[in-house]
Amino acid sequence: MKLLVCVKYSADPSDTSGAYCTNPFDLFAMEMAARIKDCTGAQIYALTHGDIPSETALRDCLAIGADRAYRIDSEGDTARLLAHIISAHEQRTEPFSAIFCGIQSIDSGSRYMGPALAELLQRPLISDAIDAWIESDGIHIVQEGESENCEWRTSTPCIISVTKPLFTPRYPTICSRMTANRVQIPLLHSTASQSICMYPPHFAYHTLPQKPICTILSGTPITACSKLIQLLYQQDIG
Repeated sequence: MKLLVCVKYSADPSDTSGAYCTNPFDLFAMEMAARIKDCTGAQIYALTHGDIPSETALRDCLAIGADRAYRIDSEGDTARLLAHIISAHEQRTEPFSAIFCGIQSIDSGSRYMGPALAELLQRPLISDAIDAWIESDGIHIVQEGESENCEWRTSTPCIISVTKPLFTPRYPTICSRMTANRVQIPLLHSTASQSICMYPPHFAYHTLPQKPICTILSGTPITACSKLIQLLYQQDIG
């Protein structure tokens, strides 16, 4: 069994100096994959898209339990590049039983990656996962809900996007961290910078129109009403 964890090296919004860190939700995804590895002996692949500093995210995964790590250095949309690399890999060998990613990135707040990979690879997606395990009938996933959690079962291969889990993520040991720092990260190249010969995506970004500036009317209710009537008259409303 093979598992894939997609990680991102993100700008840390809590750090005003412009520092970067491994996206915490992607580390939750790595921990979920590592717990499955503990029970099944699965191999874990870690994959990221970015420049050399983004290898820090891959080394974090290696220190936690990933067996192999790869970096894509091609330019283009991250989801399309990942999907292209995954598809090319699976044409040569067995498919990944599950692809894990964080529910969102902390820098942009985007929840794009899970749905995008599911669309491009045509696989089922379970989002907001807080626990997962393997049984003979497939992967069982606990999904966080507003009032109560739900348990789902899905066949493989599938996509799982992970939010803050039920369990406490492990910390890497000094030995595993030093070993991860010595690993040479192979580079992968993709020609899929703009388009890939797969299923066309049915999603797009839309920018919301800018909201008008709000005007606060102070004073007593009678004074505020008078100001409101005058303002509406000036703007030729009503």
